[in-house]
Amino acid sequence: MIHILNKPLFIFLAIALLPATSLQAQPDQNRYQGRPDAEMRVARLSRALDLSDEQSLQLLEVFQAVDAERQALRRQARLQMKPQICALQLTTVAKISHILDEEQMTRLEDFRASQKLPRARGGQHRPQREDCSDFEAGSS
Repeated sequence: MIHILNKPLFIFLAIALLPATSLQAQPDQNRYQGRPDAEMRVARLSRALDLSDEQSLQLLEVFQAVDAERQALRRQARLQMKPQICALQLTTVAKISHILDEEQMTRLEDFRASQKLPRARGGQHRPQREDCSDFEAGSS
């Protein structure tokens, strides 16, 4: 028997390492990037809090409604900030074009285009770059 670790420290280490070991055991299962969806949040809470089916359903409805509101607010904010975002993107491209040669700029454009494609394994990806084509045409 090893009595080197005291009981609270042992419990802390066991809890701290548990998620890491479970992720290693299931490398491709439940992987996501960013905020988990409403179903995943309810599933976690259901396990952690021993929720009834009715409670889980009620929480799911709340989380889905909040997620829809959050998405609407983000869309609204993006529309309001579009002129500033596009101005920043155009300024950045202009600065980069002074640093890279013509061939490198072409390769950069190809690289950016490839980054817009959906990821192969169905994972979430970062939001797309703002479409500023109407600003580019207006600034010429």
